[in-house]
Amino acid sequence: MNKVLRNSKPSRFLLFLVALPTMGLVMSCSQSDGISLPPKGNLPVSWYQLPQNGSSSPGLTPSSPDEEPSRAMEDSVRAQFRAHTGALEKLSQSGSPLQPNPAIYGKDYVPWHLDGMIANFAITVNGVFGALLGGGVANVKATWQQPAKQQAQAHHATQARHIKVNSLLTSKQLIQQLEPAIRSAVATHSVQNEAALRRNLNIEAERFLTLAKVLNALPARRSWHVDSFQQQLTFGIQGQVTPAIGAGGTVNLYWDWQKSSDISSTGGIRETELFRNVEVFAQSMSKLIPEALIDSKELTQSGFVLDQFQVGVGIMAGGQFGIVEALGMAQGKIVFKNAPDNSALPKKTELALSSVRSPTIFVIAADTSEKRLFADQIGARSGATMDGLRGYEVPVDRFRNGIKHALHMAGFFLKNAVAADTSHWKLTQIETEFDANIGGQISLATVVAQGQLVLDFDRVTGK
Repeated sequence: MNKVLRNSKPSRFLLFLVALPTMGLVMSCSQSDGISLPPKGNLPVSWYQLPQNGSSSPGLTPSSPDEEPSRAMEDSVRAQFRAHTGALEKLSQSGSPLQPNPAIYGKDYVPWHLDGMIANFAITVNGVFGALLGGGVANVKATWQQPAKQQAQAHHATQARHIKVNSLLTSKQLIQQLEPAIRSAVATHSVQNEAALRRNLNIEAERFLTLAKVLNALPARRSWHVDSFQQQLTFGIQGQVTPAIGAGGTVNLYWDWQKSSDISSTGGIRETELFRNVEVFAQSMSKLIPEALIDSKELTQSGFVLDQFQVGVGIMAGGQFGIVEALGMAQGKIVFKNAPDNSALPKKTELALSSVRSPTIFVIAADTSEKRLFADQIGARSGATMDGLRGYEVPVDRFRNGIKHALHMAGFFLKNAVAADTSHWKLTQIETEFDANIGGQISLATVVAQGQLVLDFDRVTGK
């Protein structure tokens, strides 16, 4: 777990105290004594396994919101959350050992104190849920804070070099920003082939900037829209550069593009096939998830709102663009947010999918005989291939059902995390990661890889 310490003065500096063992471990523990115990149950198979993964048979049990975890499993999940809030409660009752002298620090000074906790949880490949200790990917992240300080958002720490990308940059200017990351990797001997690193970073920089310019050319929307585009990269010892989405490796570089109000330099971008495909994809996703959320009473009446959602995406030859099923091959994640002045749920008529120009969602997956057979059997049309990948056009109705299932699973963790609230500590944010396949089915991501879909819910102030 990550504890957040904060001083009340203007700097609002965040200090994360993190314990990182050398080995990854998902632990199920007792609330009362913190002793590791055998798991009391497993999540339903359809919650963490996708039907065609590892099998060519489409007859496997599909993901279904009707399949529920056992009562023992739900109790175990709730106990995991309560173990963390119980620890917070004990710490808050212990008081602060610091008693500053008002004559020295001033009467308004407040010493550093515990402000909240960010706890990481994961699901194993066998469906066991527990706290994440050490390596691996956190699939559920929960933040508890004191209600009076809820507005002070806590952020996850990262060891990556964070580079803000403006789509108005030239390729040369963007590459110049990479110089500190290159020198650091070479100086620490984490990369031995500098020439290869520079060459591969140039390629990734060009790709990132190309998509950033396309995203910036999208028309402004007063509802759900593309807010930013993020990519994490890892460096190999021989200068390899690999997108970090779908892998639990060390992140060396973190690019973050946010939409600019200046679209004067769009030039002929809006006439390209890539722009047209990105626009259709963005329109579809900005309607599909909010539309499904309207039908979810467990979430609309939870006191939480969907703050943002992220989708792992990639580009194929000919400008084809869509969700990437092939783990580790996504170019990055697009972040969708609602307009600040339009936070209320829109009317369903405003989200009618008839306004979306495409009846399909484009999915990029491995080009294997099993995938092609599965695609044929579910009516997904296969398209172009590139570097061992193939594009599939999946009927949008399949994704609508998969998203409803994802929201149901997110609601399960939100409900049990809220049940762990104490008199002093309340859940303020919860994030859940999911995998998607070419059948439009969605399951929870597991500890071995990041998900392609991330749902982030925040508590409504005052709830």
